[in-house]
Amino acid sequence: MKCIGIIKEQKVEVSWNPMTSRHYQTLGYEFTFWRDKFHVPYYHLPLTSEKMVLVSCDKEKCTNVKSVKYDEFNRLYKNKKYECKRHSHSYYEDKARERGFILTSEYKGVKGKVDLICLKNGHKSTKLWSQINNGSKCLKCHQESLKLSIDYIKEEFLKKNLLLLSNEYANEKSKLAFKCKNGHYGEIAWNYFQQGGGCQQCYRKSRFREGNPRWNKNKTDTQRINDRKYREYLQWRRKVLQRDDYTCQKCWLKKKKYLTAHHIYNYMEHKDIRLEVDNGLTLCDSCHEHFHNTYGYTNNNYMQLFMYLKERGIK
Repeated sequence: MKCIGIIKEQKVEVSWNPMTSRHYQTLGYEFTFWRDKFHVPYYHLPLTSEKMVLVSCDKEKCTNVKSVKYDEFNRLYKNKKYECKRHSHSYYEDKARERGFILTSEYKGVKGKVDLICLKNGHKSTKLWSQINNGSKCLKCHQESLKLSIDYIKEEFLKKNLLLLSNEYANEKSKLAFKCKNGHYGEIAWNYFQQGGGCQQCYRKSRFREGNPRWNKNKTDTQRINDRKYREYLQWRRKVLQRDDYTCQKCWLKKKKYLTAHHIYNYMEHKDIRLEVDNGLTLCDSCHEHFHNTYGYTNNNYMQLFMYLKERGIK
């Protein structure tokens, strides 16, 4: 439905030229000289004229006035496609209210952002006006409508032998405290729980014991120690990396997946101190390999490490 109308009684400035002179003389205008200017009512313009005319919006509360080419106006007006794209502030306030919001800022175009307050619960938000036109609702209200009950979450935790200790659920990323069947305490976000997460302490203990799919029953305890695939060693490694803030002490690389715990006094020859945290230092894989290429894998000691680090000015 069209809402644009041409402003009546407006006159348009034109000039004599070979293309339109016959048209105006037929309407009774007296020719003077080429390029002489004169004024005519808008309805005396040729239908194909590209002269600019003023049009306005007929909708209530709209104050939009703009200039358009006369031929464009005729073409779109007749096809009922020319609609107003700008309205008064009160028009946009009414539109926002229809969508469930109070408009608290000025309209800045379809792709501009506006500040809103939810009529239902008073939530503040910012949206593109195009989102309002497309029927966008209050996001916080929508999230609250999808909020899970704490009783439902407790039941899901019990299915994994976890006792939920938290009394409130905020969202899928908030941490939920629990106690497992083995007495371990921990926290986990709901989205990780749904992906199969559970007690991390139980998981770490199960990685290297019978019952794990990766457990090799043919290995002796001595082989496991030599391969460094036992729980106490992994705990030692983790403590060394944590103490050094997951940073290589040679080149300062901080990417965890490239770090390892280096034994100052080598692992195989010093069994009594192999799991002492003070006998470890964090190095990246590259620096670790470079150290052993320089000093070998036996008879390693503190002086070798001191000299190796001193090369980079570390004392």
